[in-house]
Amino acid sequence: MPFVDFKFRQSHHVVIAETDYVNPDSEEDKLKVYICVPNTVFNEQKLQEKFGQFNTDKVNFVNDIKSFVLAHNLDALKKKVEASNNTLRFKLNNVAVELTRGEDFYLSAEEHSKAHK
Repeated sequence: MPFVDFKFRQSHHVVIAETDYVNPDSEEDKLKVYICVPNTVFNEQKLQEKFGQFNTDKVNFVNDIKSFVLAHNLDALKKKVEASNNTLRFKLNNVAVELTRGEDFYLSAEEHSKAHK
């Protein structure tokens, strides 16, 4: 299981456990560890740039996109994306949506953190 900085955790990531680690050689050296369910990471800025114009007072289209993607089983989503040259295409509210892995979304926090080092 990879370790990534907590700053890469998004609001839809579910923390299933947390613990404090104290270095046995120096009790002042502490680390909080969060264990999360593996999940997709979104590039909010890119999604807003591409699809923000479809947001309305009643509909947050970008959130609807994220909800649609998150409704997929992560393994099935990975297979679907890899079979489509790292692109996910679908129609939502009569709008054609095309998301690119590594630009608009990542299949894990680890993948996201590696891309942003």
